[in-house]
Amino acid sequence: MSPRPGYIYFIQEGARGPVKIGWAADPTFRLGNIQAGNSRRLHIRKLIPAIDQVYEFDFHRFYAEHRVAREWFKPVVLEIEPPVVPGPPPKPSRPELPLRLCGECRVPWEKHERHGCGEWVIPELRQNPRVRMPSSRYSEPAA
Repeated sequence: MSPRPGYIYFIQEGARGPVKIGWAADPTFRLGNIQAGNSRRLHIRKLIPAIDQVYEFDFHRFYAEHRVAREWFKPVVLEIEPPVVPGPPPKPSRPELPLRLCGECRVPWEKHERHGCGEWVIPELRQNPRVRMPSSRYSEPAA
């Protein structure tokens, strides 16, 4: 099963009530679901990005001595520093797009003197924007 990014949430009942610790991809939607079955006003107190739902159980174990019932804990958990959760992996940087790509084989013009489709590379395209190839032979890179 692949990781499901979301948030570890701390939702408190009222101003001094117990705190529910759970995981949700959309914590505000989850708040609405929990609120529907609760007569007291609920508030999101903390959100911690988590790359997977499995970290919810680490939080439950970490705060176990403050458990009231199942996923509900004493309000003191809001004052205790939570365990460190690995964040999402860094996004790969987007490579610089070449000025022009060959319309037939999609090879950057600047990389080859001549390549498989039989077209010659014209390096002057980068220096002289007025030099144009027929539109059927090259395409602009996507923005």
